[in-house]
Amino acid sequence: MRFGATIVGIMWVVIGPRAAWAQCVPEWSGFDPPFSTYSLTVWDRDGFGPERPMLIGARSLPYPPTPQGIQVGRYDGRAWRPLGLPFAGPAGSAIMRALSVSTTSGVGSPAPGLYAGGRFDEAGGEPAGNIAHWNGLRWREVGAGAVGHTYSLFMFDEDGAGPGEANLFVGGIFFEVAGIDKPGLVRWDGSGYSAVGGGLLGFYFGDMPNVKAMIEFDEDGPGPRGSALYAAGSFAYADGIRVNSIARWDGSNWEAMGNGLGSGVNALAVFDADGPGPGPPMLYAGGGFITRDPAGNWLRTLARWNG
Repeated sequence: MRFGATIVGIMWVVIGPRAAWAQCVPEWSGFDPPFSTYSLTVWDRDGFGPERPMLIGARSLPYPPTPQGIQVGRYDGRAWRPLGLPFAGPAGSAIMRALSVSTTSGVGSPAPGLYAGGRFDEAGGEPAGNIAHWNGLRWREVGAGAVGHTYSLFMFDEDGAGPGEANLFVGGIFFEVAGIDKPGLVRWDGSGYSAVGGGLLGFYFGDMPNVKAMIEFDEDGPGPRGSALYAAGSFAYADGIRVNSIARWDGSNWEAMGNGLGSGVNALAVFDADGPGPGPPMLYAGGGFITRDPAGNWLRTLARWNG
């Protein structure tokens, strides 16, 4: 009897905490003041070094500014801490909308580190036109900046397995970027900005294109096409091709995706709905669009591309 009781006791010690965890009620918990958060990413500053990866958040700073307002900060598991000095924008406020991490060498490519985009004209006490780079010690402007409002950032390697490294693609509503008029999307290669193909156009004269979301996706899997950059937002044309707010960039050419999605795509994600099943991953788009597919079916706010 004593031996059996001992076994039961050991089983409770081993199994008890796991069972207790399984019985917990799933719920969200807050750990920050209730200011708007627009983007999250994970950044491992020293790669394979001893430092732990950090959760980075980009947020809006309420107006008037408050001492606890952090536009770009890191979370260490206990508290949020700011990355460098604050950002400032029109009337002292700033909106941080996008984050991207670069692990490139910085030789013919963007410098490694964290990139932040939004609406601001000063980063950490230094001039910065809506795009800034954090090298682990301080913020600095990326090129001559952009006149407008950055909505999305994404690192994409246009030549795949070729010798070139990834570049930073910058999307948003821009009056001008490095002399490029109303581009909607530009490429930063570490030394200058350039247009992406023949560029984007809005839906009507004077309308500025806006790229709000980007993602890399290989729509035919093991097929010959390879990965491409998918850009979405609010724009009618890409390099003269009617695309209706979403288009595929293969590193050399823009391509339409069916009839597109009308206007107002805010988010993109790649998801494999059947997991290890036979179905391939697919591209999902979400936003405020309402349009019809070629069969006449309505597509409202959320759609899936089958490749």
